[in-house]
Amino acid sequence: MRIATLDNEPCEMRWIKRMLATIGHECHVFATGQSLLNGLRAKSYDLLLLDWRPPDLQGSELVKWLRDRLGNRMPLLLLAGQRDKSDLIASLMAGADDFMLRPLSRAELQARVQALLRRAYPTRFDNELVCGPYHFNPVARTLQLRDQLVPLKHREYEL
Repeated sequence: MRIATLDNEPCEMRWIKRMLATIGHECHVFATGQSLLNGLRAKSYDLLLLDWRPPDLQGSELVKWLRDRLGNRMPLLLLAGQRDKSDLIASLMAGADDFMLRPLSRAELQARVQALLRRAYPTRFDNELVCGPYHFNPVARTLQLRDQLVPLKHREYEL
């Protein structure tokens, strides 16, 4: 699935991107809130991982903006330091789905990402769907027609 990550720490962004790739997700990284907003205008994403303190926006304002524009379907997972816990609770009230405190655990982050995606997109985690000669695999997001793989872009598979 396609995930956007907003984090102003380059090492953390690379680690998250590699970790999500190992479990089969496509991860796009953004260093500022504004670059994320521009990215959301250009592409669609299935989940957002947001640093609670991006350099150019406030976390709670970003969450409200995202919910106003994108609705409630896309899961939002916030990442923050221990000292931000009370602010994060307010962000949950504003519309975030979950949060994690740093330092991040690989296993916990993978489990939370998978759980949020499973709840938000239950049909994608179902078994293969067969319609005549068409075989859709929601987990791998692939289509086969008469045993031949049909290359599809993210948006084409969505449609």
